[in-house]
Amino acid sequence: MQTMIPPSAQTLFRLRDVTHHERSFGHDEPGFDDRSGHPTDQAFLDAGRIKGVRPLGGEIEFGESWRAALVREFCEELGIDIAITGEPLVMENIFAHEGETGHEVMFIAEVAFPDGAFSGQDRIDFREDNGEQIVARWFDLADLDVEGGPSLYPTGLKDLLLEARDGTA
Repeated sequence: MQTMIPPSAQTLFRLRDVTHHERSFGHDEPGFDDRSGHPTDQAFLDAGRIKGVRPLGGEIEFGESWRAALVREFCEELGIDIAITGEPLVMENIFAHEGETGHEVMFIAEVAFPDGAFSGQDRIDFREDNGEQIVARWFDLADLDVEGGPSLYPTGLKDLLLEARDGTA
C-alpha cells in the first residue's frame, strides 16, 4: 500500500451536481486517500465553477459493516481494493435539500490505494451503478470552504478533519 499523507495535503473528492444527491438519507462511509489530497464529490454552478465537493463513498447496505461498505464502494466505483488505515471519524448530518429533510451518519476513514493506483492523474472518471458519469479530483483542504472556492459537504466536515489532524477531535 502507498504511504498516506496527512489531511493537510490534498485529498481526492468526487465532483457532482448536488441537486442529484443520491445520498440524502441513510449512512455514508466516505474514505480519504491522502496521497497529497482527499477524495470527493463535486457540484457545479451554472458558470461551470465547482460549487462543492463530497468524499468518495456510498451507502451501507442492510447487514453490512461500515468497513465492508467502504471497501465495496471503492471497488465498485474505482475498481480498486483499498486498505482502511485507521479508526473512523463519525459525523451525523441533518440537513435540508430541495425542501426535504435529510439525515445521514457518516463513518469517515483514511484509506490507502494500491501502489501506483492513479499515480500521475489529477482526476479519475468513473460511472455510478445508474450510469451517471462522475469525476473525482484531488483538493487541498485549505482550498475548500473559503471565499471563491468550493464548499466541502457536509458542512462541518473540514473542521472535523482538521481537528483529527491536529489531535483535537
